[in-house]
Amino acid sequence: MRRAFCLVAPLLVIGYLYAQWSDWFSRVELETVGKRPLVSDPINLAKVGPIEWIVPKEEWVFKNGEADLELSMNLHLLQQIPSGRDQIDLRVKVRAEGRVSGGEWQDRSVRDWYFKTDEPFSKEGSSLWVQGGRGRLEYGMARVRVSSQEELRIVIQVLVPDEQLQWGMPRLKLVPKHDGAKLGVSMIFLYLLREKGYWASICLVILLAWFSWPLKPKP
Repeated sequence: MRRAFCLVAPLLVIGYLYAQWSDWFSRVELETVGKRPLVSDPINLAKVGPIEWIVPKEEWVFKNGEADLELSMNLHLLQQIPSGRDQIDLRVKVRAEGRVSGGEWQDRSVRDWYFKTDEPFSKEGSSLWVQGGRGRLEYGMARVRVSSQEELRIVIQVLVPDEQLQWGMPRLKLVPKHDGAKLGVSMIFLYLLREKGYWASICLVILLAWFSWPLKPKP
């Protein structure tokens, strides 16, 4: 047992030091699906007409499943901040479409008890989420099915423009839907490994020194 510990402990300490030196913990966090949304270029909500976003899936870690579509704005640039969705003049229709190479575009919007309409700022879409913080104001718009075998595009048809929201440099944002429980456990483990690994390494070094100390021969 003593010999096995003396072999394993240095490897664990070296592994932790290398992970810190190479910034491995940060890279793992960045590869987490929930932290890698895709954001479009700024879009124009101040005039009537279609807006098309071809989603660059090659830049996305997430490849299959469902994702939430949001309208994201810079909170600091907005001259007026609506108190709720019902205070917004904007009216749009949202369509998500996917196709295999050379095929026809097919509807990839999710419809269920929560996502009931393709007009997220209508009365039927009033229950969709609104979130703000860290300099952003975001409105939920739709849920989209994503496949690694398909090209994906989002089409926003502006029916009633909103010049006030245009001040916030609006962008479309696609956020992958993930298993929150599973992601939470992995993030907690990663946090403990990164933040407490230093003290664990010190304890291992102390134990290693104690185990390596020659035992007094019995009289």
